[in-house]
Amino acid sequence: MRNIYFFAMMLMVAFIAGCGTETPPTEIEDFRLNKRSITIQEGETYRLRVFFEPESVEELFADKIVWESSKPKVATVDDEGNVTGVKVGECTITATCKGFEASCKVEVEEADPVILTISKTSIHAPEEGGEYSLIVTSSESWDATCTAGWVTLSPTSGSGDNDVVSIQVSPTPDNTEASTTVTFDNGQKTATLSIHIGGKQQPTFSVSATKKVVFSIGNLLKNDADNPTAFSFAEPQYFDYNKIGKRHTFKFEEYDYSTMVIDNDPEKGEAWRVLTKDEWEYLLNKRPDADKKQRQIIINSMIYGLCILPDEFSYPTDVNEIYKAESSVNYSEADWKKLEANGAKFMPCIGVGGTGSNYLSVYWTSTPVDDVYAYYAAIVSGNLYATIGSEAKVATSKFAVRLVHDAE
Repeated sequence: MRNIYFFAMMLMVAFIAGCGTETPPTEIEDFRLNKRSITIQEGETYRLRVFFEPESVEELFADKIVWESSKPKVATVDDEGNVTGVKVGECTITATCKGFEASCKVEVEEADPVILTISKTSIHAPEEGGEYSLIVTSSESWDATCTAGWVTLSPTSGSGDNDVVSIQVSPTPDNTEASTTVTFDNGQKTATLSIHIGGKQQPTFSVSATKKVVFSIGNLLKNDADNPTAFSFAEPQYFDYNKIGKRHTFKFEEYDYSTMVIDNDPEKGEAWRVLTKDEWEYLLNKRPDADKKQRQIIINSMIYGLCILPDEFSYPTDVNEIYKAESSVNYSEADWKKLEANGAKFMPCIGVGGTGSNYLSVYWTSTPVDDVYAYYAAIVSGNLYATIGSEAKVATSKFAVRLVHDAE
């Protein structure tokens, strides 16, 4: 009997010891590229990324990937997966590692013969003015002109090789609100910078430790299905459930938002864009006092959505603070208008894919997971805070779009 007891105890000890010694995977099961095909111009570079399965082996094999171009005279690839277009044509970039292979078809197009871009398209200066700068990139020599005496440019011409232009905005002679335009011209193309001085400054929201953005006044709307350039911002988004963005939703990167002309855009000329996944996460969870600056709220006991407060915010008198309640705060229309006047932004629940919902909304990020899926930010009734999700199909999913532009 004693021997049987001893034998049983030994088996138990061996079983317990075995349960705690699981070995992490050290072999690749599969890997793939983030793109199956890309189109780049001559001289343009795009970085291909490899996704390992399981993910935990990436650090073991990331430096063992071998990259190869089928036609280096069309496009080259370096050890980091950076693909550079050389001349017009097609080729295949292949990545191999430990017997596994993934490839991407590359089409190289002719580069634009003439280029002229500026790194910002608008400046909103306070009444006392300020110093600003931008970068001019041009394929030809350029000149800049401005008729306003309260704007000084240095230099006023350059070669276009990422020239830095300093812009001094001085108070107007009578300290009044004013606007002007700076025109950059390289003989074949022009670019314009809008400068405004005075008036109310837009509230800003940190999306990284070094970057701030300004939110659009409302969600993006498609005004006319038959007109591909007819867009506007929804306003207001909290009075009538049937008008909160009209449930307009879009496929992932369906349009080039940076060049979009928006009918009721109060900041004409801004390069609008969609926040990346990392920017959404920083805005919602990582900026200073992030937990006090976003919360699901209800307006007029009817419209659900997410309230996001700017970095610098002062509550109006007699209006409840969003973070002190244990459930969604219900604001009257009058109280919400006070919050909005101080810079608060509202992301309404408008449903998904054109199907309206009082209690759900999904907003695109600009970050793909791969060729098929992308990340999104979700607002769901009952969850006091927005969350970041993934696995939304870019070709078929239709979500809300809220645009931002970089702050000065």
